[in-house]
Amino acid sequence: MERKVYEQGKNIFPAGSLIDRMIIIQSGVVQLSISYDKRREDEEFIIERLGAGAVLNPQAFIIKVIAETDYVCKTPVSCFELSYARLK
Repeated sequence: MERKVYEQGKNIFPAGSLIDRMIIIQSGVVQLSISYDKRREDEEFIIERLGAGAVLNPQAFIIKVIAETDYVCKTPVSCFELSYARLK
């Protein structure tokens, strides 16, 4: 695993991207949301907010799933990442 820091506003996994790593949040908040009005970019439905200790994609990165939601850092986020390549 390697430690990584993301800035506030960074989209870790944009909707439609390949999930290629598992992330354990050390500090900060990651928000999962989807756009519910395609005509307006600022309209979104918040699915979940995850903080310290939360694990993003514990199974999806192994079977190579496409992200269905945006994973956006709402604060600066410090985390540990394990990539599929490293796991192999």
